[in-house]
Amino acid sequence: MADAHLMQADLLLAPALGGVRILVPSDFLQQSADVLAGLARGDYALDESFTDE
Repeated sequence: MADAHLMQADLLLAPALGGVRILVPSDFLQQSADVLAGLARGDYALDESFTDE
């Protein structure tokens, strides 16, 4: 992750900077795009009954 420390230092500045960047090697570009698409679809959403115990 890039810029994570900037986000922690000043949360009000985060939107202006565009948030945290996640950097991946070019060999994993398609896989990372698939993960982001799944996230947007809600594939990784937890239901109300989830507990982390």
